[in-house]
Amino acid sequence: NSVGTSVGAKVLTLRQACILGSIFEMLGAILIGAKVSDTIRKGIVDVHVYNGTEELLMFGNVAALSGSGIWLLVATFFRVPVSTTHSIVGATIGFTLVAAGPS
Repeated sequence: NSVGTSVGAKVLTLRQACILGSIFEMLGAILIGAKVSDTIRKGIVDVHVYNGTEELLMFGNVAALSGSGIWLLVATFFRVPVSTTHSIVGATIGFTLVAAGPS
């Protein structure tokens, strides 16, 4: 995603984009990957809302993953540019709003 426009604009060749993408994706994962994982794991929804109803959290996560996967397949089929991260985060927020309410 981050170098696709550069290849499209002919600023980088596909090979150069793959090399640069690999380097910077690896650096991003090493340098700030833990912070991103913590945000996804703890910063989006309060899992303590599901104390006593852990199966609801599990089913919600499966539904969010399934819905995001289907959405990404449909969007890719129609060549719509979408974000995998935004899809799963939105689905997670959505199922929490439905299951636990906005508070």
